[in-house]
Amino acid sequence: MKYFFVFLMLSLHVSPAGALDPSRTIKQFDHASWTARQGLPGGIAALAQTTDGYLWLATANGLVRFDGVTFERFQPSSGPPFPQKDVTALLATSDGGLWVGYRLGGISFLRNGVLTNYKFPEGTVWDLKYAPDGVLWMSGGFRGCLARFEHGSWRSVGLELGYTEPFAFRLLFDRLGNLWVGGIRTVWVLEKGAARIVGTGVTTNDATHLTEASDGSLWWADEAGVLPLLKHLAPVAKRDDHLILGAPPRGLLVDRDGALWYFAHEEVLRVPSPTATWKLPPSQRESAVQHFIATDGLSRGDVVASLEDREGNIWIATAVSLDRFRMTTFSPALLGHAAASGFSMSAKPKGGMLISTGSPNLLLLHDGRVSTVPGPPNTAFDSLYEAPNGIIWAGGKGQLAYFQGTRYTVVPLPAGFKENRRNTQAMTLGPDGSLWLSTIGRGLFKLKNRQWTEIPQLDDYPVTAVCLYTDSQGQIWAGYTDGKVAVYAANTVKTYSTTDGLTIGNVMTIYGKDSNIWLAGQHGINLFRNGHFLPIRFEGGTEVEGITGVVGGVDGSLWLNSMSGIVRISQKELLSFLEFPDHPVAFTNYDYLDGVDGTAKQLRPVPSTCLGTDGRLWFSLEGNVVSVDPLHPYSDTLVPPVSIVRTISGSQRQQGGDFVSLAKTARDLEIDYTATSLAVPERVKFKYNLDNGTFQDVGKARQAFLTGLAPGRHTFRVIASNGYGAWNLTGASLVIFRPPVFSETVWFKLLCLLLATFIVGALFLIRMRQMLLKAQLRMSERLLERERIARDLHDTLLQGFQGVLLRFQTIAKRGKADDITHRELEDTVVRADRVLAEARDKVWQLRSASRPYDDLASSLSATAGDLRNHWGATFSLQVTGTPRPLASGAFEEIYAIAQEALVNAFRHASARVIEVELQFNQTEFRIRVCDDGHGLPDQAKKRHDQTKHWGIIGMQERAKKLGGRLTWLNRQTGGTEVQLSVPAGVSYRAIPSRWKKFIGGEWV
Repeated sequence: MKYFFVFLMLSLHVSPAGALDPSRTIKQFDHASWTARQGLPGGIAALAQTTDGYLWLATANGLVRFDGVTFERFQPSSGPPFPQKDVTALLATSDGGLWVGYRLGGISFLRNGVLTNYKFPEGTVWDLKYAPDGVLWMSGGFRGCLARFEHGSWRSVGLELGYTEPFAFRLLFDRLGNLWVGGIRTVWVLEKGAARIVGTGVTTNDATHLTEASDGSLWWADEAGVLPLLKHLAPVAKRDDHLILGAPPRGLLVDRDGALWYFAHEEVLRVPSPTATWKLPPSQRESAVQHFIATDGLSRGDVVASLEDREGNIWIATAVSLDRFRMTTFSPALLGHAAASGFSMSAKPKGGMLISTGSPNLLLLHDGRVSTVPGPPNTAFDSLYEAPNGIIWAGGKGQLAYFQGTRYTVVPLPAGFKENRRNTQAMTLGPDGSLWLSTIGRGLFKLKNRQWTEIPQLDDYPVTAVCLYTDSQGQIWAGYTDGKVAVYAANTVKTYSTTDGLTIGNVMTIYGKDSNIWLAGQHGINLFRNGHFLPIRFEGGTEVEGITGVVGGVDGSLWLNSMSGIVRISQKELLSFLEFPDHPVAFTNYDYLDGVDGTAKQLRPVPSTCLGTDGRLWFSLEGNVVSVDPLHPYSDTLVPPVSIVRTISGSQRQQGGDFVSLAKTARDLEIDYTATSLAVPERVKFKYNLDNGTFQDVGKARQAFLTGLAPGRHTFRVIASNGYGAWNLTGASLVIFRPPVFSETVWFKLLCLLLATFIVGALFLIRMRQMLLKAQLRMSERLLERERIARDLHDTLLQGFQGVLLRFQTIAKRGKADDITHRELEDTVVRADRVLAEARDKVWQLRSASRPYDDLASSLSATAGDLRNHWGATFSLQVTGTPRPLASGAFEEIYAIAQEALVNAFRHASARVIEVELQFNQTEFRIRVCDDGHGLPDQAKKRHDQTKHWGIIGMQERAKKLGGRLTWLNRQTGGTEVQLSVPAGVSYRAIPSRWKKFIGGEWV
């Protein structure tokens, strides 16, 4: 049976960014491998990449994911666990999910960390593929061998379709919707819309692999190699029908650039254009096939899985290793086994690059191929120079030649050169067509018209010029060690050194473009312009040292070959520097991750850079030569997906997710995050912030440690860039919630505020009590002193004065009434009696002012007793309610008002009976002072007492100060009633608790 095999291959869900350059050979790609030494688990069976960028590995011991740095055995964050450990098949979905098949049967679906398991009869799951209509298919070793996922469950359909083999291995849907199945004996096809699957008759085995190229051609591999499946191809292929002859296949893949990859036993083969190669005669096909084997670095073992990821990298897995092929910015030259201490380069006028390796023969790189250009016998060239006239000069130890095309012409050297084998250091062509030659240990020479002329050595200058250059004005520049430069023009020589501002140390190379002349060397690079040297300062204070090559790109950029790698300065940055020489220049530094596997050769041969006729830039390194297209340098613009891997807080551990709830007592949180850029994961950089703060640049760190987390909701955000500066500014976010402990709640804060207020108030009260006690102590002392003075005055002065006054009265009575002396004596006695009365008043005031403040009833009784002794009257005092101590301030005012009322009643009312009532009520304190005197005249209510005693206005002012109410009225039975009411909150003293008594009493 013959079939017309059509195009088939399941398209990968990838971005077009990044790819493997079809013009390169497989050995010009960067190759890396991982084994158990780097944490790779064993028993790999399948590979897949999900939309979050993770590379997933199906292993015999579970599912493993890889972010380019760390292999992590994965467990679901929620839902059921994996039903088995031995995983054999994987399929990533466009919605971020992953289908997982097992060796002992069963299927699981993983998405967002949640696993869903589906039961299925026993039997190994080998392959999973989506049909164009979205239906998921599975192949394996179960009954019927084929199954479809329909209505949420798996249904075996192999038997009803007519599939009769005991196993089904590879599945493939073509663009027309036809299903291709690789069995153990033949390839089967289920055409779209057909009811039965049929065998093609192509003899195969369990190692069969099928794939399709971008031009629509179908390829399959059997034990003999790789074959195209064409209409005229017989079931049993002939040897000449094979594109590749080799060992039984372990995998077959066509990348996005159309190159076919064939994986055999410990060998990877690549054909950039499979259809065009197959059309070649069988004898010429092998030369187009590229090989990569163990001696090139390939890991040992049979390939079990292969994959092209979203960045265009090719991954191959064996049971115990993982290999990757990727693009780099710089392409290495394949020089075979050529070895040299340094490579000198020169561009051929008609294309290609000549490279000297210190041997008689030169290497010619042209159109990706390396050929040998034989040199004169007994020569060893290690210095090349292309003159502006197209002649290429080659110098060696005591040898010099030039050639045009492939013809060499040997040039005799000055006497003694050949015998001493002086080595050529540098060459340049003068404006008059002469060749200037710098030799080691002999100085400068000039060749013109086949005659050598020695250039006189300059005083205080080294013998050997390290580099030579002819500028646009025909001047010869010679660079030396110790930062010295000589410029030869006509018959003059001008010298420059560090005293003229040259800051590069040993001058290793000189390069000119337009009117700019660049000098570079040991400590950087200077621009010579208008007679001055302008040093380039690099952004971030970076030092670029050991520069032995400078070359300009066709895009206006400037490239430096240095000890720290190859440095590119863009045209924009150069223009900024030319306008503002102090401007720190931004740059791109390329190292081994970009294909620059080595550093610039120092001292010889120089320069270590060269511009090819096709615009490519070439750089000589220790042990290799690399090149780059300055117009199209490789750069991966695909931004890396960023994800939260896990969070750890104490014993609390959570896998992934966008929300984490911490324990109340948690203060610290570790956040592990990643960005899945599989091409150059070593260069992935991160920034993160918390609660929309300023982003913190943490470089390559993949962990964040948050300490002292406050209670509440926080948002952690992390962004990342790939190895080529493409930033994922959306990044990943994690919401962190930490419930507060009681000490962090608002209620606790309010309680603390109240407590603080209470403490301040208590301290204030304590201080006020201290001050009050001190004041009371001083007042007590004063009152005691007043009482003593009053007693002394009463017992001595007043008594003595009273005795004298009585004697005057006795004498006055004895005299005659009409006698002038008698009348004057009587007047004197009256005045003395008046003075004595006033003195008694003063003594009474002293005694009344010294009444204690602790008992109002006792104080008023004592005052009334003093008044009764002078003016007489019956006094009574009545207390109603439960007596309570009065506040000291209220006591003074109430006592003063009551005292004034008693004085008025005793002295001015002519009362016989005076009554006082004290009422201790719950809401107020009330005092009534009543007498049976002649009452209070109405005009007396409006006038102020002029005797310096408190009058009615003074009583009103005191009552107002207390917030009380003062009333007085004339009683119907005669006399006056004065009544004062004061609110309880003002009048009563608060009764302290025991601890208050302690603080305000004993402690004070």
